[in-house]
Amino acid sequence: VRELPHQLVAAFRATLEETIHADLLLHVVDGSSPVRMEQIEQVNDVLREIGADHIPQILVWNKIDAADLQPGVERDEYDKISRVFISARSGAGLDLLRDAIVEAAGSAPGLSAKNEEQDDAATKASDESDQSDDSDDDFGASIPTSTHLGPH
Repeated sequence: VRELPHQLVAAFRATLEETIHADLLLHVVDGSSPVRMEQIEQVNDVLREIGADHIPQILVWNKIDAADLQPGVERDEYDKISRVFISARSGAGLDLLRDAIVEAAGSAPGLSAKNEEQDDAATKASDESDQSDDSDDDFGASIPTSTHLGPH
């Protein structure tokens, strides 16, 4: 975040401010970045500043193929999923991420993580992502994605 142009930082902050309406945050980080921990902390600082630090968060480590990591899931001391290791490029671990989202939704009464329309959209987005080259849009930043689960 600190090395991004001012306008991009403002847009990034505006996007983060939308997270206060989310039921779950998917905090996606470049798992191959040598400064990933600093980036994670910078995003968490902004989440605290905007009052969104109370929202449940799953840390999604992407690019595990570039970091010699394996797909997997880590749980916190309360047995809740805290990290999911994936590769969006190869698709490795995406099933684990989907399961983590469903599990997180199941722990919140009255919420459901998917319906057929959302599942179709996610599949289409995943297919399109596989076909695109993401090297041009990689700012090396850690960007959380908010997911509003809503009533089912």
